[in-house]
Parts: sequence; structure tokens; C-alpha cells
Amino acid sequence: MARPNLKDRILAAREESDARRDEKSNHEDCNYLVVSDNHLGEFIKDHARIEYLKRTADLDRDFCNFLEYFGNHRRGGKPWRLVINGDMLDFLTVTVKPSERAQGEVSGLNLSA
Repeated sequence: MARPNLKDRILAAREESDARRDEKSNHEDCNYLVVSDNHLGEFIKDHARIEYLKRTADLDRDFCNFLEYFGNHRRGGKPWRLVINGDMLDFLTVTVKPSERAQGEVSGLNLSA
């Protein structure tokens, strides 16, 4: 019996791969939970410290509650797989600067005198 040529072997392998992928997609072992545009860090600006802490605590609690809810409520008995789809951290608005004292310590200056 003649050995299949390269083209036929590639086509057969592709069909087998497609069949496995289709079978797997019909029997996923998890649900997907997609989050994006959270912009964590957006509130780290030159605000009064207590305002920042209160807002950050609210955001942290809300996001934790969101994740906990889905952790406790499976769909079809399957666990969730968290997919972070971008814009999770907002580095561009972070403007936290070290205190004058910390800056002086880094540069070797005594700013308290």
C-alpha cells in the first residue's frame, strides 16, 4: 500500500485536529467570566488620603463580592475561569509621590533641619 503524500497527511491531521477541537468545545469543563476596564488605580491621585482609602476600600469590597458570587454560583455545575480582558490596572493616572522626607532620604538630604 502506498504511503499518503505530504498534502494528504497534512489534510488528515488538520481534520483530526478540527474534530478534537469541536468535540472539546461541546464539552467545556468550565464557564468563562470575562472582566475588563476595571481601571484599578484610577483613584490614586492627589486626593485627601481618607477619601482615597474609603473609595479604594469600596472598590476592593465590590470586586471581591463580585468574584465570590460567581465562585459560589456555578452554571451547569462547572467552575468559572476568570479572564482579564485588559485595562485592569490604570497606571497612567497613578500620581502617588513619596513624601519630602522620603525624597530627602533617597537623595541623602536632611530636609527636616
